[in-house]
Amino acid sequence: DNIGSFYYTKESFDNKNPNFGSTYPDYNGGVGILFEQGSSRGLQQESDNGLVTLPFTIRNQLVTTIATVDAAHGNREALFDLQEEFFTPERGTRGNGRSYIVGDSHDPTRLHKFIALLLDHRLEVYENPNDIVVGDITYESGKSYLIPAGQANSALVGIIFDDKADWTDEVADKLGYGAGFSVAYSTGLSYDESNAALGNRVTVAPVANPGSLARSEYAYLIDFRDSGSLPLLFHLLDKGVRVQSAFKPFTINGAGGEKEFSNGSLLIPIQNQNLSSAELHALLQEASEREGVAITPVATGFNARGVDLGSSSFRRVEQPKVLVVTGGDVTSTEAGEVWHLFDQQLRYPLTRVDADVFSRVPLQEFNRIVFVSGNYSFLNDRDIDNLKGWIRNGGSLIAVNGATRWAINNKVTSAKLVERSDSVAEGPTASRSGRSANRLPTSVFETRIDLEHPLAFGLTREKLPVVRENTFFLASSPDAVASYPDEPLLNGYISSEHLEGLKGSASILATPSGRGNVILFAENPLFRGTWDGTRRTFVNAVLFGNNSSR
Repeated sequence: DNIGSFYYTKESFDNKNPNFGSTYPDYNGGVGILFEQGSSRGLQQESDNGLVTLPFTIRNQLVTTIATVDAAHGNREALFDLQEEFFTPERGTRGNGRSYIVGDSHDPTRLHKFIALLLDHRLEVYENPNDIVVGDITYESGKSYLIPAGQANSALVGIIFDDKADWTDEVADKLGYGAGFSVAYSTGLSYDESNAALGNRVTVAPVANPGSLARSEYAYLIDFRDSGSLPLLFHLLDKGVRVQSAFKPFTINGAGGEKEFSNGSLLIPIQNQNLSSAELHALLQEASEREGVAITPVATGFNARGVDLGSSSFRRVEQPKVLVVTGGDVTSTEAGEVWHLFDQQLRYPLTRVDADVFSRVPLQEFNRIVFVSGNYSFLNDRDIDNLKGWIRNGGSLIAVNGATRWAINNKVTSAKLVERSDSVAEGPTASRSGRSANRLPTSVFETRIDLEHPLAFGLTREKLPVVRENTFFLASSPDAVASYPDEPLLNGYISSEHLEGLKGSASILATPSGRGNVILFAENPLFRGTWDGTRRTFVNAVLFGNNSSR
């Protein structure tokens, strides 16, 4: 007030999502405060409230920061009382013996990552001592864990497993950019509520120990359901190792009895490699230890059931040569998520090309191109024709989120959007929170994915939670890989008008074009770099792009 700044409070809020730095303290005994102001975006900018200058925005930010520190100091006793009350022992009794059980029988890498996250936040985690069946899911002992709902930080447990999906229209309008906040859904792991007895408390994050790899003179197999197999596979491809993927399941007779391998399982033959048998074994041993993924040596191609190892159902995994467009009006956060995936998680080369020079890029040097959301008006008709020709010659265009609508509108693909008759389809309007009516508050939805499709390789459940923010909907077709059921909302909010457009629409399409294809994601499968469940489908699009159309 003393410097003449105008402001508002209590009208809209993003005070639920634990991923936000301004909200995270609320679930850890603190008070999160969000301060946002309009940027001058230079030295001066005209606005409805007059001229906004850079010096004023700097002063505004500084004064607000000092005022926040001063207020915290003035209310320090109240803040101490809040923290003491937040972690009171009584919180541990609020769960009434209820726990959350979470597990995965085939993906220890993803499961252990989630358990490590819980332990990093000093949450109580216990082993599950018995096999437990909930619906159609079996939570195996040793491959699942129990997290009590009632514990010292029950608030954090509650938001991690949040499944609220009954926001009223009035409240949802004030939610800003978030209505679904479940961290558990983002993992893609199975979880349920349970009253099962707790096993031993887990104090150290579990780590997979694949053990020593016996040398084979015939072939090696890798279970693709383990998320650790993804960076392992990219490492092998980067080293020039010939790897094949199973497009049908099979069962082998191993030293410990029969072992099943699902679609996507990896086969590394000894013959016709650029490495000797000893060099290949050493490379696989090192990769197995680093990623914590078991590798199975085999001495015969004859299997107990299903296809044999010499079957045409095993197809070579093409080494991806990936390009992602960045810069200009391309959404930097989504492009950054792709970059982070390759650089930090897969540790595999990725070429980033600025939008301004895309027209000069020799596309034939790449076999995968990724378009994320953004404005692609920098592509003229000739550029688009060149892109279409590249696809017909065997390339795979992977379009994410807003880029999917661009690809459809510019007839790069034969896919269609759902025709809308409601007012939202006519153009953007603003809600009271300032959020466009063409944008959903971030929410979690259920999709059903075809587990036999290459984009689903490694997944074990048809139900795949996705996070969604946009309101354009892909028309379903025989090219659909994943689609929305009639009641898709899992966590968050969707209006009745948007629900009509969403239900039955496609989440992922793989549309063929000549020898190539266009893979369309209606959402962002790499949302904030945290959605491990849908990350798998994006990585599969990169790996199996040339084999992803029916």
